[in-house]
Amino acid sequence: MLRSLRSRLFLTFLLYAGIIVIPVVLSLIFVVLANLERLEYRRLEVLRGTLDVQQANVLADLPPDRLPQFLDRVDQQADVRLMILDGMGSVLVDSRPGARKIPQDMQQTIVQSDSIERGKFGTLISGSWIFVSTRISNGRWVVLAAPSNSLRRLSTWGNELIQPLLRMGILALVISALLAWLIARWVARPLKVLSGAARAVAEGDYTAPPDVHGPSEIEALAASFREMVDRVRAGQQSQRDFVANVSHELKTPLTSIQGFAQAIEDGAAGDAGGVLRAAR
Repeated sequence: MLRSLRSRLFLTFLLYAGIIVIPVVLSLIFVVLANLERLEYRRLEVLRGTLDVQQANVLADLPPDRLPQFLDRVDQQADVRLMILDGMGSVLVDSRPGARKIPQDMQQTIVQSDSIERGKFGTLISGSWIFVSTRISNGRWVVLAAPSNSLRRLSTWGNELIQPLLRMGILALVISALLAWLIARWVARPLKVLSGAARAVAEGDYTAPPDVHGPSEIEALAASFREMVDRVRAGQQSQRDFVANVSHELKTPLTSIQGFAQAIEDGAAGDAGGVLRAAR
């Protein structure tokens, strides 16, 4: 199969398409993965914005013993870790108490800031977190945090972004394969027609091959082939005409010589020299 021109052209065009499409798709996926943290920051900002006045008042007015239950419910609904800090920077309650603690200096930075604070704490090995914080009443601060590089985050964003990119890449490869097949067929088919015509000429059939359509070089080759067939056919006709003319020209003297030779053999001609001179 790989020895045919069509298959080789098809694989070549498909390879070129893959060289173009696959790096583009992989680059887009890499960009998405590189921006997962930024996207997660954006999600936390949106969740922070949903803390309306009523929820902020609830967080401010709830006694400490009821805060864990409230935060745990919000955590389960929004899939976000929530921490409440007092005015001194101490953590009053954490929806995920078993997770890595926010550093003390970062707590002080949050409560001393007059604006929304965002940052990151932890390490890749022990687990890193990104967070945004906002101030509520009673001098308290709420911190919304999410894992920076968790597999669950990758799965979430992968379903929304990476899978469509992969589907787009597969579709592009399928379309490229179809176009590669059509181009290979467009190039190889006229060559196949010319090959069949060449075999017919070799077997003595000088019928001119049909018109072929394809690249200009192949059309020029077909025109040259038809011209060659016409010249061969003309040469064959000239050869037949020459043989026929020679046969006609030699027929009369040969007949005379044959008659005189028979007469000499029969003794009907007495003067052989005269016979030969008459034959000339």
